[in-house]
Amino acid sequence: MNAKERPLDNVTCAYCHREFSSEIVATKEHVIGRKFVPKNSIKADDWNLILNACRECNHAKSQWESEVSAITLQAEIASAIDPALVEQSQRKAAKVKSSRTRKIVAKSAEQVRLNGSLGSGISISMSLISAPQLDSYVIERLCEAHLRAFFYRITYSAATAKGGCWPSGRIAWHRYARRQDWGNPTQISFAKHTLSWPTRVRGIGADGFFKIALKRHPEDKLVWSFALEWNKSVRIIGFFGDDEIARAISDSLVEPSPADLGEGWKYRQEVALPDKDDELFHCWIDEADSDAGGNSVEAS
Repeated sequence: MNAKERPLDNVTCAYCHREFSSEIVATKEHVIGRKFVPKNSIKADDWNLILNACRECNHAKSQWESEVSAITLQAEIASAIDPALVEQSQRKAAKVKSSRTRKIVAKSAEQVRLNGSLGSGISISMSLISAPQLDSYVIERLCEAHLRAFFYRITYSAATAKGGCWPSGRIAWHRYARRQDWGNPTQISFAKHTLSWPTRVRGIGADGFFKIALKRHPEDKLVWSFALEWNKSVRIIGFFGDDEIARAISDSLVEPSPADLGEGWKYRQEVALPDKDDELFHCWIDEADSDAGGNSVEAS
């Protein structure tokens, strides 16, 4: 795949695999949705995966994209230099509802109430308020849509105008982390464990606001690893394919260990990831592979 690749002329939906008909209408689908990433981050000649999807799947993915985009772009406001990006973020937040709060993102806040004891009959109660958080169901569904589209592409046959369906109904294992926690033990151990796996897809799109890495198990087992980065804010890592093998691999990864404060209180400090230690995508995508706009893709 490259920036000049023609859209797929597929006759089945890349997401649900139903064959198009008068009842199942085909629609053009940009896998990196133009409203998912900041406006103008996708230039006219930039790489994107474009194919056909049924109207129902296209609509569902668009809904998930709207919510994830509205929340993930908020994290960029504090560090954004471009006033246009701040304005876009605020506009999205004023229109889209959070699945968790059922309120508009701009008016959403999440409250967690903690109750505990400090011993000797002393009890404590406190409330913590945070910005709206991503809904885990929405994350998994959008993640799965992106993976299904790219898997469809690498298994696509021009002779039949169809792509393959991955060998499992759901993602076997996944974890996600916000930017401020990209250095946590699970993210680091995943990157190191899959470092030498043969690459099937690796790409940067939308001026770096979308990244993907898709790899196959080195022993050619029916397991693939994946890493996605959305809007420079969230990373999702995981495995799909044979559930038993995938879960055995995931069990070998390091999970964060919360510190025990006693009396049932635990906490875990988020771990930032310095650029020099960031191997999740940099080791898979050489700078030479990227064009001046920061967009590149390879597939096999």
